[in-house]
Amino acid sequence: MVESNNLLASKVAELLQDEDTKQWLVTLGSESSKINYKKHLAEYLLNHNITIAQLIENFKQNEAQEAKNLQAFVNQMLEKLAPSSVANYVAAVKSRFFRE
Repeated sequence: MVESNNLLASKVAELLQDEDTKQWLVTLGSESSKINYKKHLAEYLLNHNITIAQLIENFKQNEAQEAKNLQAFVNQMLEKLAPSSVANYVAAVKSRFFRE
């Protein structure tokens, strides 16, 4: 679990190096959204072993395929989390997609 937390913290730090992602975080309404969305987005990136730049590029090149990737992630997360929790992951990733 500690290794997982270190990986997540590292991915969040990587996200905060991206200027567009920092601007996206500023636009989020509440402090809890700012905290949770960046963690949820980082988990998605870790799951797919990609950077935020790769995610945005993938989305721009093939929105349908990235939607399938998100659905696969949702299915995986539903095995261990409640649907309402998984919805927060989806909201975070989709929010970042459409920031572009």
